[in-house]
Amino acid sequence: MKKLIALLLIAVLALTCFVACGKKDGDKAAADPVGMYVVKTFNGKTIEEYLKDYVAAQGGEQAAALVESLDLDTLLQVAGIESVDDFISMELKADGTATITMTGETETGTWTQDGSKVTVTIDDDPVEFTQNGNELSAEKDDMSMVFVKK
Repeated sequence: MKKLIALLLIAVLALTCFVACGKKDGDKAAADPVGMYVVKTFNGKTIEEYLKDYVAAQGGEQAAALVESLDLDTLLQVAGIESVDDFISMELKADGTATITMTGETETGTWTQDGSKVTVTIDDDPVEFTQNGNELSAEKDDMSMVFVKK
């Protein structure tokens, strides 16, 4: 009987150890990144701020003064872009393919996920994104971008 109680006690202790070493309440599996994303910020600026700087740089001082009064839709038209989605957007598909659209031109590649890291590879050039909720953010070379899931 003492051996049976000792074995049960050992089993309970072992089970307690496995449960205690498992995931904590705050630990969550990374969300599925599949979906369509639009750029939220580019080089630390909103799309509106970025486009204002771009249009002003293309048009000189007069354009710089005028551009401050323009709304986002007008800025997109001036830059020759139909919508924010056409400026910079990204789609991650369930089959592991990725498409990135920049100023109306689309490139295709692949993506993989390892925890909160999502790596998108276009033309053999990988970019590692960090997933935080419905956002993907990355820094590469002199660029930084944050995409938000639609």
